[in-house]
Amino acid sequence: MFLNKSNFSSAIFLPFIPILLHKILFSFQYIIALVIASVLPGSTSIPDLPSSTNSGITIPANQTFLLGELNDENYSVELKNKSNLIISIKVINKKSNQIVEKFDLEPQVKKVMQISKKEIVHFINNSDRDVIVDAILSDGVLGRRYITNN
Repeated sequence: MFLNKSNFSSAIFLPFIPILLHKILFSFQYIIALVIASVLPGSTSIPDLPSSTNSGITIPANQTFLLGELNDENYSVELKNKSNLIISIKVINKKSNQIVEKFDLEPQVKKVMQISKKEIVHFINNSDRDVIVDAILSDGVLGRRYITNN
């Protein structure tokens, strides 16, 4: 097939269609995440874009960081408590709100966890100082926000 004026512009555009469709779909998912987060009670932050594979998470004093609230895929996470304070970790089933796993992450300790798409992770900072957790994720995770501790 030879290119002429009538099919030249579509021939150039065709290879970019999958890329454009992916960007449109991703933008649509992010907009839905923003809308959902804006109506959740107690939310002090909106969900981020899917995180990179390596994130430093700062959890302000007396707040809880929620990870994976809008996620729909299983993932693994390697945690390291970079602060000198204990951080409480709870893995909660999204539907039943039952605690699946609960532990304290001691200062400078590493832990690897497998998280189901049916679960959300709570990083609880009950201290009066900010804490930092390094999180190495196997995949991007949707749905991150902070809530104030009761």
